[in-house]
Amino acid sequence: MGVSNKDLQTGLAVLILLAGCGSEKAPGSPVAPETIKPMEQAPSDPENAESQPDAAPPQTETSPVELPPAPAHPAGPAPLKVAGFRPASHVGPADDSGWPKPVVVVLHGNFDRPEWECDVWGEVAGFYGWTLCPRGVRTAWASKAEDRWTYNGAGAVRREIEASLQALEERYPGRVSRERMVLAGFSLGGILAPDLALADPGKYEFIFLVEGGVKKLDKKKIKSLSRVGVKGVGMAMSAPGRRKLAMDAARRLEARGIRAVFVDMKGAGHSYRSDFAVTGMTGLKRLVESRVVDAGPIE
Repeated sequence: MGVSNKDLQTGLAVLILLAGCGSEKAPGSPVAPETIKPMEQAPSDPENAESQPDAAPPQTETSPVELPPAPAHPAGPAPLKVAGFRPASHVGPADDSGWPKPVVVVLHGNFDRPEWECDVWGEVAGFYGWTLCPRGVRTAWASKAEDRWTYNGAGAVRREIEASLQALEERYPGRVSRERMVLAGFSLGGILAPDLALADPGKYEFIFLVEGGVKKLDKKKIKSLSRVGVKGVGMAMSAPGRRKLAMDAARRLEARGIRAVFVDMKGAGHSYRSDFAVTGMTGLKRLVESRVVDAGPIE
């Protein structure tokens, strides 16, 4: 099951943590307007710029090549054409500085939609960089009008992720970085995520599992994740059994030297809790920070 429309409309905003765009306009994470810094525009009149004593000299052939204009930030996800696959959904970073920015790839669950995941994670991950949500294939259990999607195995997902990353890089040249990427997944996406990270050593520095995949984090799998360069694992679980598995896995991860973050979504059912915009962002920040000051539980 995936995220329901009702769940996403209720708003997203806490957690218990354990351990621890581009010549085209791009979408942006739905953050509060005051957190978005407007771009500083260069003088539109060259003569006026040259008349100022402190103005920068005109660009010459030896001057650094400037990036295309920074993307705008309308609220919500937008489609992205992907060669050989159905369009992905994506959301741009929350600010216009520090290019290029890393990517958080988010895999949806069965009977789910990429737009739903990008709507959630665009808000959670906007501080960090891009949010990219591959579409997958239509599920046989829903009509075309229902617009529900699934994935056709890890191999197909792996190829679709790569094609989607290439499409993002082509649409926003010079603004997308593959350094310190995050692979997140909800339900079926979470189940797929650990093996996808293992299939591409060094591609993902962090993974974040939501309502799925935590059963795979045994000692052998954790050891393998460490060997391929995974430095941190986030887990957000609601069901009692998964919550316990996540807390147990956190201890194994930390013992192996992998940062572990647990977001407790008690009471959410098989979905995101309404406060995940806050708790998820806090968890992701803890995951990607080079230095965690307080690794203890937060309520």
